[in-house]
Amino acid sequence: MTTTAPPLTGQDIGTVAAATSRVFDVLLARNGVTFGGWLVMNALDQHGGPLSEAELTRRLLPSPGEPSAAVAMRILAATGLVTLAQPEDGDDGPVATLTEAGAARVAAIRAGIREVAGRLYGDIPADDLATARRVLVAITERANAELGL
Repeated sequence: MTTTAPPLTGQDIGTVAAATSRVFDVLLARNGVTFGGWLVMNALDQHGGPLSEAELTRRLLPSPGEPSAAVAMRILAATGLVTLAQPEDGDDGPVATLTEAGAARVAAIRAGIREVAGRLYGDIPADDLATARRVLVAITERANAELGL
């Protein structure tokens, strides 16, 4: 009996994820930000104001090989992209706020993401992208079910 490999496998998905991740890492490196730093800056920008270390830690899942939110906050502060202030109660650790330079860096990274996305997805028909999204969501849901999530 001959079995035929499915036309889409986890290896295919992993290859795409790795390739797009490398593209994103290059974009971040050009902007002097690590992935962990980007997560912190993006959370601050999306929130629209200061966030405590504890809140950032709750919002961000640690990525393998990436520093904690606390470490990323301190690195960003050392480079002038965020400011850190100790709140009066201090229970949740320092509070981070994007500086003007940090907000400009977020805008530059987002512009870079839009440019790259245009090159990667721009000429693929919208219906094909919608189908790919539905398939990836279904596979993710099934994988999570396998894990009992």
